[in-house]
Amino acid sequence: MSVPLILQRSSDLQHSEFTFYIGNILQCIAPSTGILLTGSQSSKAVGATINIESSNIVWSEACFMKTDSQFDIIWMHPICSASNSDNTNLCVMYLGGGNNNNNTSYLLTNQELNNLNTSSLATLYLGDRDGHSTKMNIIYMNCLQFNSNASIAKNLNIL
Repeated sequence: MSVPLILQRSSDLQHSEFTFYIGNILQCIAPSTGILLTGSQSSKAVGATINIESSNIVWSEACFMKTDSQFDIIWMHPICSASNSDNTNLCVMYLGGGNNNNNTSYLLTNQELNNLNTSSLATLYLGDRDGHSTKMNIIYMNCLQFNSNASIAKNLNIL
């Protein structure tokens, strides 16, 4: 993604869902500034969901994911091979400063997490989305650090 992506949430009573399925790597590079979810809603706001499923994510420092409604949801989850009984194809996610096993597993670095900006209003889900993604086997968190001025989410759920 080398241009900004601007998503318009529904102005009526419908909950909008924007689904991105990227088979390999979702990459955001300059001159893009990332993903912006915008649009006013009626007084009975229902928000929108940004659902991102990819094998991995690479988000440059210039890229952000911005939303500003307490009813918005961001789901980020990996595409993995189904696990088998001998654990040779585990679905693994790394968060923070951990090692991503030579780029073969899903990694969200501290910088990528800190570039999520929901004005501390939306809910962020990392990991398995029941019925929409491969079941997570392991989520590693190592040196997870949020900037003091980060406005990542009102709620952070790691599943």
